[in-house]
Amino acid sequence: MFYHNGWWHGSTTSYLTLKKDTVTIIGLSNKFTRKVYQTKQLSVLFGNYPFELEED
Repeated sequence: MFYHNGWWHGSTTSYLTLKKDTVTIIGLSNKFTRKVYQTKQLSVLFGNYPFELEED
């Protein structure tokens, strides 16, 4: 798993690559929020990763 979180003038992004599952997950937001950083939790939909999906 490779990931990068970013911030620039109110926009937030998260980029996650699951190499063994050939999956890329990208989260974008046009406002400052840390919620986009939770995209790593989606990895459990594709394989055995150490995260859990949070129920809202």
